[in-house]
Amino acid sequence: MTMVDIYKYSNKAIQGFDDLDRIAKLAKDKKDDGLVIVTADLDNTTDKLADAVYFGNHRNPEEIFEAYYEFVEKIGNRNLTKIFEDARGWLNAGKLMRHGERSHNTDEIQLSLGDRLTAYIVHTYLGECGIESSHIDALNGKRFPLQLRKRRKPTETEIDMENSKRTVESLDFKNGVLVLPGYVAVNQDNFIRTLGRGGGDIASIAYADLFGADSVNIVDEDALTISPLSESIVDEINLDEAWGAGFFGARLKTHKSIKYLKSFFDHYPESKAFITGKDIGLRKTRINPYAEEQSVRFIAARDIDRYGIMGNYIGLMNQLRKALTVDWFPYGEIEDEGVGIGVFERGREVAQSIIKKMFQEGEIEIVHFDRAVYLGIVGSGMSRGKGIAGRAYNALRGINLEVSNDPRGYEPKSKYIAVMIKPEDEMRALKALEKEFFGN
Repeated sequence: MTMVDIYKYSNKAIQGFDDLDRIAKLAKDKKDDGLVIVTADLDNTTDKLADAVYFGNHRNPEEIFEAYYEFVEKIGNRNLTKIFEDARGWLNAGKLMRHGERSHNTDEIQLSLGDRLTAYIVHTYLGECGIESSHIDALNGKRFPLQLRKRRKPTETEIDMENSKRTVESLDFKNGVLVLPGYVAVNQDNFIRTLGRGGGDIASIAYADLFGADSVNIVDEDALTISPLSESIVDEINLDEAWGAGFFGARLKTHKSIKYLKSFFDHYPESKAFITGKDIGLRKTRINPYAEEQSVRFIAARDIDRYGIMGNYIGLMNQLRKALTVDWFPYGEIEDEGVGIGVFERGREVAQSIIKKMFQEGEIEIVHFDRAVYLGIVGSGMSRGKGIAGRAYNALRGINLEVSNDPRGYEPKSKYIAVMIKPEDEMRALKALEKEFFGN
């Protein structure tokens, strides 16, 4: 039986031509089997697009597509150049036409441009290297593999796995290389819909399930380490810990990724999943649903912007839900009936635009702003391990801690300890925790 492997490249996994060369080598090695490459936006392109599309902030194409210019120019392929210029034109025009009328999914098409341009670049570069690949884009006339269920709510983006499976089977893909943009699906009217934060991970795992893949590989700058300061790789994590990794920003970005990963393992229990560095095969962390519980598996940290908001904070939260989905959370009330809003680093730029606009329009008042670090100690066996919290707090003695209420308490979660600290204490805290739990 032909092997099929899925490789999803994060926005940090493609930063130069040496990264494209790694992908080309992988494609050459696996061309006799089946290889599905799933791409993400480069740098921070999607956030820049969201800032322009959702909030009307002036962003010229040179700034938004900055990460793409060198690739397009040096590859020098005529078709790629035209596609790139079309993308710039779509953004400048502020509208897209479909059958002579304004498209119903203008915003979504523009928001997907980063991931789709990366797919064009990878596909074109493979051709320049003499490697034949197939490429499917959500707007090139072919039936796109990821189909969505009929939405009950405007923000709902649930993949219809049954219909998607039929589409994948119609591709008759058994070997060779297939390049697909992540973050993108189509609805029942064949309009583009984006999958929200972590959409590239969701798409790649869904593809693994749909293609019956032998493995799915989430490629980032590096594999998961036991702490941000360490070179020691975590050999494996279970699904509970994988959720914790995503929540604390360690690799998988959303709990929704874990939902699709669980389905994949249910259907293909012999298949494997990895978080891997760019040097694939040298450093990788296996996501193993059968991995034994461990009291402390890794330590992670995320930056947070914290706002104290008064006024129309319900309207603000609705705007944040629309644009950021999982990269923000309300963390408690403030004096005089205001609310605290926490925004993770990935959503920082978009959140700033929303808050600034609502402030300028007089809808909200910003009572305070600061930055914090959200520290997590993650281990699926933590609840059974005695004294873990005591050891953690003892190691952090002398650092002013804010014991955090779990802002994701309604979701399936890893067992973890979470605290907020001041940014200037981050290095000291991480060193103390790493020494306490891993002896480094």
